[in-house]
Amino acid sequence: MTAHSPDAPPDDDDPRSEGYGYGGRIASFRANEFARIDDSGVAYCDHAGAPPHSESLVRESLRMMERTLLGNPHSAHDAGARTRALVDEARDATLTHLNAPFGEYAVVFTSGATGAMRLLAEAFPWSAGGSEFAYTRGNHTSVVGARGCAMAAGAKVSVVDVVATDSASSIGREESKLLHAERGWRVTRSHEIVPETADGVHRDRTHARASDEPGAYPSTNGAGAVSHSLFAYSAECNLSGERRPPTVARAFVNGERGAGGSDEGATTRWWTVCDAAKACALAPPDLSAADAPDFVLVSYYKIFGHPVGVGALVARRRALEVLTPRYFGGGVAAGVDACEDFFVRRNGAEGFEDGTLPFIAIAAIPAGFRSLARLAEDPPARDGDGDGDEKSAPGDGDSIQNRANRRGSREGAERADAHARAVATRCAASLLSLEHRDGAPVVVVYGWSTARPAATGPGVRVGSPLGVTGQGPTVAFNVLRMDGTHVGYAAVERACAASGVHVRTGCCCNPGACDYFTSLPLAASRVDDDDDDDDTLRRGGCGGDAEGGMGAGRLGRPRALHAAGKVCGDGVDVDDAGVATGVCRASFGWCSTFGDADALVATIAEHFAEEERVATSRASGSSTEREAPTATIASVCVYPLKSAAAFSPPSGSWPLGPNGLLFDREWALVSPRGVVLQQRTCPRLVKLAPVIDVDAGVMRVGVLGEPELGRCEVALGGSNGVGAGASVRLCGEDVHVSVRDDDHDDDARRDDVDAWFTAAVGAP
Repeated sequence: MTAHSPDAPPDDDDPRSEGYGYGGRIASFRANEFARIDDSGVAYCDHAGAPPHSESLVRESLRMMERTLLGNPHSAHDAGARTRALVDEARDATLTHLNAPFGEYAVVFTSGATGAMRLLAEAFPWSAGGSEFAYTRGNHTSVVGARGCAMAAGAKVSVVDVVATDSASSIGREESKLLHAERGWRVTRSHEIVPETADGVHRDRTHARASDEPGAYPSTNGAGAVSHSLFAYSAECNLSGERRPPTVARAFVNGERGAGGSDEGATTRWWTVCDAAKACALAPPDLSAADAPDFVLVSYYKIFGHPVGVGALVARRRALEVLTPRYFGGGVAAGVDACEDFFVRRNGAEGFEDGTLPFIAIAAIPAGFRSLARLAEDPPARDGDGDGDEKSAPGDGDSIQNRANRRGSREGAERADAHARAVATRCAASLLSLEHRDGAPVVVVYGWSTARPAATGPGVRVGSPLGVTGQGPTVAFNVLRMDGTHVGYAAVERACAASGVHVRTGCCCNPGACDYFTSLPLAASRVDDDDDDDDTLRRGGCGGDAEGGMGAGRLGRPRALHAAGKVCGDGVDVDDAGVATGVCRASFGWCSTFGDADALVATIAEHFAEEERVATSRASGSSTEREAPTATIASVCVYPLKSAAAFSPPSGSWPLGPNGLLFDREWALVSPRGVVLQQRTCPRLVKLAPVIDVDAGVMRVGVLGEPELGRCEVALGGSNGVGAGASVRLCGEDVHVSVRDDDHDDDARRDDVDAWFTAAVGAP
């Protein structure tokens, strides 16, 4: 497969090239703004995880910091006033990007999209017996996690699915409120989450009267107390890239309100929250639409790569009024008394921003939106191009800001979206065209139910067009063997890493979408009868369908996997039945190229497409059918001590233990702070040469090239050799380990061992 250079424009007759390249400027744009990607020699396909920031964004932010004295925004001096002005500019830029009507929404800065959802969940006026938290299945973990706050308050929690309309069945009046027959789908609850105690036993929910709860608010029409409920949906699935409009929320909420679609006279007031962390970069929600959400979750680094550690809860001003945070910190108080129960919260967004905002990071947000807006120009401009002083500071009427103001960030996002989707379409089509030697598909792609990549191969798409209005630049897939079983995503990730291709694997923090997609047997998935021209589309996806959809899916697989030892983020990539426990996700963005997509496809083809193997007979020289491959073990290497040199058994053979080769990865050196030493931080580990003497029951460790240090003996240990457990840090995670302690060792002996290893590696 030939890699596609970013300098080479796509063929005009290539249907996958529409929108690609910013009018032929992608090569210069990438060279000027993202040279570090090509310099590193990688194909970066993880924009959904973290899009790379442009160099001009960082330069503009640094110039502002170099030339502007900023102070605490709570201070009254000029530096504080200047900071407040920059914070307000960031709020305005955010609302402009979301096309918010004037004066209707406010921006509450948080630590990120997760922090925004946590603030909403903890401050929402849940009431036992009256409130409900409903969310679509394909939501991010950070959204699903809000159910903890709802259940703690005694509220009902429901999983909601978009399902096909069954016109043949008899539908009652109440259910008919949810129907969208003209679209062929409806929105309905599929599961209710039942609270459990710590030991996993279900307990009854406390059903108190709504009027007795602090979250119950008097009705404006005098009909009695009104409880508040929350519906959550994702504008773009961060796993599959499927995009759903606010119509999904409206369909559910209108059904709950009744035929009139109004809150008047209702006992429950429904609010809607849209997780736009993934969508904001390229397809931001339109808050001027009639069915716009009440709350929006925003993460700024997900939009333009910088700054990290700041997000926002964008909320209708009237929606903020019902939130009641229990905690209050500095900056949110309009009045407070330390000696009596008196506290008054500030009005508006400032009343929810506890402490001092990360104002240096927030000050970079307007520059980020300007960098996105410049993509709308033809050709896209870069920092310092054209007339104007490249060193001018933002806010001084410089050409950068004036030029960017000609078109907004929404227009830039639209252009970047077209470009990124062209790359993703090429990737999806190329993956779907891969086949094994017998014609079986190499990959199954999840989503892509509305987009139709031109693929002539046997690849299978699993998705559902129900309630889906578009496809983002994300390609989620799994690799299949020739017999149709899954190749684990960890193996795919290793192959990609060896080829310099960066992708995301696992469940991508979307448990609902991950569980559904990976649980769906390909052989049992139903071919969409409505798509006669595309028989590769199998029904499924984050919405499900009426037959065999998410409502009918098997329950409890994540629980069973965890009970079997799987932990989120580990390498357990298939279950006992050989079914994948996660996916491989390639995601593209504003600086992606066809070369990135081609590098991924070439890696999959090279490592996982089973080709015809032809053997030549030595006697006749004629070609015969493929022979079964043979393998010979040339040598055995055991690595008893983490990050140290290998031990090669003299006999060439070695026994197996309960976890593989006996004593392999059995020991590790740990710092006094409880961190496992590794070569990247302690290079001398590679000079340690362990030798295992099973007969003597010891491991002898020397230092290569330094015989003067002598050798250190460590007992192999047996049933009496395992001492107390300890928790250490390994690769950024807490791991429980056993401490080896021979019965004959005393404190002096242990001190001698510690001293020897300290001298050998040059670290305590």
